[in-house]
Amino acid sequence: MIKLTFNLSNHKISQSLIFAVVTAIISTNTSMGLRILHLTDLHIDNINLFAKNYSRNIKMLQKNINILSPNVVIVSGDIVEFGEGIFAKANYEILNNLFYYSNGNFYFDKDLKIPLYFVPGNHEYETMLKLSSTDIPNYRKFIGSNFVNYYIDIQDVRLIFLDTGYDYYFSLFSHNSILPDPESVGLFQNQLDFLERALKTSSNINIIITHHPYLNPQNGIQEGVFKFGRDEFQRLMHTYNVSLILSGHTHKNRVFDSKTNLVTSFPLIAKERETYHIQTGSIGKDGYYRMIEIKNKTVIIYDSENCEDYLTIQEEKIPFAAEAE
Repeated sequence: MIKLTFNLSNHKISQSLIFAVVTAIISTNTSMGLRILHLTDLHIDNINLFAKNYSRNIKMLQKNINILSPNVVIVSGDIVEFGEGIFAKANYEILNNLFYYSNGNFYFDKDLKIPLYFVPGNHEYETMLKLSSTDIPNYRKFIGSNFVNYYIDIQDVRLIFLDTGYDYYFSLFSHNSILPDPESVGLFQNQLDFLERALKTSSNINIIITHHPYLNPQNGIQEGVFKFGRDEFQRLMHTYNVSLILSGHTHKNRVFDSKTNLVTSFPLIAKERETYHIQTGSIGKDGYYRMIEIKNKTVIIYDSENCEDYLTIQEEKIPFAAEAE
């Protein structure tokens, strides 16, 4: 573990960073391609004040997992409503009961065939009173220190997970609001160095997973994005041909290309040398999820769906790659 202290714009930040390479254990058949189930903003809340349907929504997906047929599940942050302070450990105990755990790995299914990977969000740093910590000891204890900044290789895909940190208020009084919009501190130099090493050594399709989006143009500003490390992050995206950025935080379902054009037609076959910025709505509060498929070096992005409306009413219409061809 490396203890780092940064001074960014007179804002002193102390954070422990661990960088890891994780071995993926995939028991499902990937011969027909890799199917990723993207979830975000679960917001597990043991006092049920905010997200009351997280358990129902997850169980609905688990019940219909054979229809969705993912090989891997990604949760891009805000796993719990508050991750530090009083009562926070109870949120992580609910997490342990909601999913399955074996030999240091989480799984989405009881047969332990579909691995589940997380990245922290700003709520993992928060207390019940919405005060923000600068560290996530509960996350490291219950999920693991190796699952903060790390990458895994599955088939011909490299998944790179980066922690964009806690709230950092820098868009003061935007949208005529009395309070500033919460953004995140972003990426420190050691994280960017780790990202470059991960991209430089990859001959795979590269997908980056963060909680806060890099790109989210709204009303003339970049709303809800991370603050520090943006220029270097953009350089690395373009230099090493990153295909997708998967994020959450906004609780919106949006896909932008690198020119900030909003994608409205799905399924979308990703273009080469193009980076798509994907936001998926909250699974915990609103029931949204999204499927991504990689088949024969082709990346296919599906529209977001709602687990309650879609799985209970139109089960036979789950999209597969054939529909995009």
